[in-house]
Amino acid sequence: MDAIANGLTYHVNHSIAVEDFITLIRQSPLNATVQTDNIVQLENMLNNADLLISAWDEIQVVGFVRAITDFSSCCYIAELAIDTNYRQHGIDRQLMRMVAEELPPECDILFLSTESNHTGYLKLGFSQSPRAWHTNAKNFLDKLNESQ
Repeated sequence: MDAIANGLTYHVNHSIAVEDFITLIRQSPLNATVQTDNIVQLENMLNNADLLISAWDEIQVVGFVRAITDFSSCCYIAELAIDTNYRQHGIDRQLMRMVAEELPPECDILFLSTESNHTGYLKLGFSQSPRAWHTNAKNFLDKLNESQ
């Protein structure tokens, strides 16, 4: 993490306004897959996530990761989005680190990828399948620590 990422405040399961959620979705590759016109659905996505980890610059949310998990065997990363003005500072890694730290070491972390840096996922211990990336929390944290 650089100085910008270090200067942010990070929260676990802190509420995010649906308007802020929409703004971040629309700025990310998720815009192609997550519909932002159904406010009730978006509110349910926010309110029913098992883990919602967010990055804040004072009162502005600048990034989030939303996950569905049983806190035992698997954790599915539903979305991860960073404000365009805050990208390339390691905020995504910090959000994912916080997800992994909420999980037992043997818990698998899974997510579907949009067009993104596949090499970066490999460096963090994920293995590619034709449809998803997969690692467990311990392996992710080990690889993340090695890459810093």
